[in-house]
Amino acid sequence: MFINIKKAGTQYFTSCDECSKDCCSAPKVIFAPLILEDFEHVYENFLIQFAYIGEELRILMVINDGSSSCVYYVNNRCQIYEQRPPACRMFPISPYFDQFFINMDCEALNTKKQGELICKEDMFNEKFFHPRVDNFIEKLDKTKNFLNTIENSLVPSIVIAGLQLYNYNGDLENTHINMHKKSLKHIKTFSF
Repeated sequence: MFINIKKAGTQYFTSCDECSKDCCSAPKVIFAPLILEDFEHVYENFLIQFAYIGEELRILMVINDGSSSCVYYVNNRCQIYEQRPPACRMFPISPYFDQFFINMDCEALNTKKQGELICKEDMFNEKFFHPRVDNFIEKLDKTKNFLNTIENSLVPSIVIAGLQLYNYNGDLENTHINMHKKSLKHIKTFSF
C-alpha cells in the first residue's frame, strides 16, 4: 500500500536481499510516472506512453502488461540493475508527479531503527534520492507545457490494466519525441 510520505512517520530500510515480495510485478506496479528529464533514463529499456489520469494528460513508463513482472525481473533479480530508471532507484519511495509516496508493503521497511533511515516526517534520505527531484515543480511545469503542445497529436496505442495509452503522431521533432518514438520498439513486449 502506497501512502503519502508525510503520513509514514519515521521509517528505516534494511535491504532487498532477503525479500520474499515481488515488487516489480503487477498488480503492485504496472506504470511509473515520468517527467521529461526521465526520458533519457527510460527509452532504451522501457516503453514510454501518454495517458489520461483523471482529466490530466501524463507520461508513463510501462513496466509490465498488467498481469506479469517487469521483463527485466528474472529469478527475483533486476537484470538491468545498474541502468534501472529513476523510479526503480528510489523504491520504496515513489514520486507521483508532484507528491512522494512510500510503499508500506515493503518488507525492508521498519520503525525499529534497523538499517538506514529512509524517511522522517516528509524528508527522505539522500541515498534514496535521485536528481530528478531537484527543482521538481519547475520540471513538472516544463513537462505539462510539453504535454499541452502535443496533446492534439496523440493516437490510441494499447490498453493495459484498463488504461488507454497513446503514441505521438504529429510533426514535432525534438529530443523527447525522438526518445518516445525509439521506445516504441518495446511495444512488442505488450502485444496481446
